[in-house]
Amino acid sequence: MSNLFYIREIGVIISLFILFAVFSIIAPGFCSLSTFSSIFSSSSELGLVALGVTMLMIAGEFDLSVGANFAFSGMMFAYLINNYSINNYIILSVVIAIAAIIGLINGLICVYSKIPSFIVTLGTMLFWRA
Repeated sequence: MSNLFYIREIGVIISLFILFAVFSIIAPGFCSLSTFSSIFSSSSELGLVALGVTMLMIAGEFDLSVGANFAFSGMMFAYLINNYSINNYIILSVVIAIAAIIGLINGLICVYSKIPSFIVTLGTMLFWRA
């Protein structure tokens, strides 16, 4: 039992259990299947984006524009759905391709101009948020 407290992440795990207990007491419906389904479905997109950013951080790079690219892609999807009567899967493929091209442009600028990724993605973040 004494070795358990030498694990660095034990504080986070204990905090998670405390928060879970507090929310279960405050809101009796918190421990329902629909609550967990809602939490997992609303956080799945952010989790996928976080996986890509994790790979960049492991490589020692940063991408500040990922949130702006994510928001721009959602806006582009909504715009194309509302204004064009094309199959939704085709529109989704086009939007994913546009987001990938934006990331490719960021990468090419970083590699060929030797500008740090922090600066490049800061600029593209501001550009796509405008």
